[in-house]
Amino acid sequence: MPMTRRPRVEPSDDWGQLSALSRFPEQRAYELLRPPPAVAGTRLFGSPVPERSRQTGTPERTLYRQAALFDERGMSSLFAPPKVEKHKALPERIRKAIVDLKAEHPGFRPNEIADICAVRFDRRPSPHTVRRILAENPQPVGGKRRFPPYHEIADPAVARLAIVRLHSEGWAV
Repeated sequence: MPMTRRPRVEPSDDWGQLSALSRFPEQRAYELLRPPPAVAGTRLFGSPVPERSRQTGTPERTLYRQAALFDERGMSSLFAPPKVEKHKALPERIRKAIVDLKAEHPGFRPNEIADICAVRFDRRPSPHTVRRILAENPQPVGGKRRFPPYHEIADPAVARLAIVRLHSEGWAV
């Protein structure tokens, strides 16, 4: 398949055209600071800051700040900083318990698992967090049940004790 070339565009100092042709935010930020070739060598990479501010519609303080960052860090200042996850990391023991609970009883919904964690660890993760943890971690195959199903327990007292224990751990009906 033949390669298609981008259409050739004549060089311009018109901010409206430059802004429209910039595909990426980093490219737009660079064009904001780039010197127009005709007047290179004056204040802000070619034109005085107030004039460049009027041309681009960008506040002067922003241009001064971006120019200082560019001088300090170079091209890396044009790229957004990496996203920092806002959530507190869930302790590994709670993460493991979430995966184990889902393996023990696949029918659990995320809010039920969160309720059990609230009782067991005194910390209730969001159901969204539970969903994310279950998606990130492979589920163990053939989860082991602590108690056999209720109808398979011969002694009614033992069956009732199993129900009470599970309920005290946060399991719902």
